[in-house]
Amino acid sequence: MTAASALSAAGRYSFIWMVSAGLGLIFSDDRSGFIMFGIVITAEWIFTNGPFKLLFRRERPDNSDVVDMLPAWLHPPRSSSFPSGHSSASSFATVIWWSFSPITGVLCGAVALAMGLSRVLIRAHHKTDVLAGWIWGAVLGGTAVAVLGERLFG
Repeated sequence: MTAASALSAAGRYSFIWMVSAGLGLIFSDDRSGFIMFGIVITAEWIFTNGPFKLLFRRERPDNSDVVDMLPAWLHPPRSSSFPSGHSSASSFATVIWWSFSPITGVLCGAVALAMGLSRVLIRAHHKTDVLAGWIWGAVLGGTAVAVLGERLFG
């Protein structure tokens, strides 16, 4: 449960993806692409976890059998369970990182898969919340790549 908890914690507020943007700013010559990535991942997080989740009123899974194994700060939020914001951000970032480098995209895809599974393991989401989050994030990521084109790691 510790690895799942840690991964879920890293996904809060898209933290892991913000760190990836920050590392790109530090180590890359193409700073504008990483700034744009930081902006769009923030927009995705705000939109998905704000107005989009408000469209749905799904109860979170019962986690009474695992709640004692989780740190107090990691208990599931009270917002709608559908879709998983962690999964959405992960697939969104994966699609965008893939446009930068397929190798990086594959690595991000592995993180996205693990992130979604961690959300189910700690009972923060139903499996269908995670699946919907992955699909939603991929659609938004594809849209961002199509609209922003060269401004994202051109």
